[in-house]
Amino acid sequence: MDMLTSSSEMIFKLVVAILLGSIVGIDREYSRRPAGLRTHILVIVGATVVMHANLALVRLYPHIDPGRFGAQVISGIGFLGAGTIIKEGPTIHGLTTAASLWTIAAIGLAIGSGQYALGILATLITLVVLRIFSGLENHFKARSKVTTLYLETNDETDVIDYVHRTIDEKNLVIVDLSSDYTQGYGHSLVIKLKCEEKHCKDLIQELANSKRILKIRMR
Repeated sequence: MDMLTSSSEMIFKLVVAILLGSIVGIDREYSRRPAGLRTHILVIVGATVVMHANLALVRLYPHIDPGRFGAQVISGIGFLGAGTIIKEGPTIHGLTTAASLWTIAAIGLAIGSGQYALGILATLITLVVLRIFSGLENHFKARSKVTTLYLETNDETDVIDYVHRTIDEKNLVIVDLSSDYTQGYGHSLVIKLKCEEKHCKDLIQELANSKRILKIRMR
């Protein structure tokens, strides 16, 4: 009977973990982040399994530290989160996704330990931060006169450095930069800048005169 109860509890924990992981994962997938639905589900399921197994071992061997396995998950998830962080020039991408992975692992530990209310509440808070606060960030960026430039470049190795130097020479601030690269064709850059209209036009004019820039437009 105890085994049946334990199995039912284990299955229930995994189902709850999958549901909560899906909620955050779908948001990250919708936002086209490097860690999406499957990654978040696997992380929360793994954390749930670790904590559930840890508690089972504590029942068999009471001298075991009940928080030992969970601590390893919290520290170990940092390596996975670090893989989602990308630094390009002065900008860094993926910090929010790394934080969501760390948080979803913590939620998995809560579910694995039977703290369902805590796990559900933490998931709702995470979703609010990712969705609503994202809109607030965009609002503040809009008020800061952020301009988005789209560039297509040739395949020269130092072309991104050239773009950065040109922007720095104009004393403009890069808010965000994302890049896609295709070998033999070049880079596609999306750059968000804090700049007045006149300064942005001067920058566009200078970049457009370079043979390294194949296409440029303001979004």
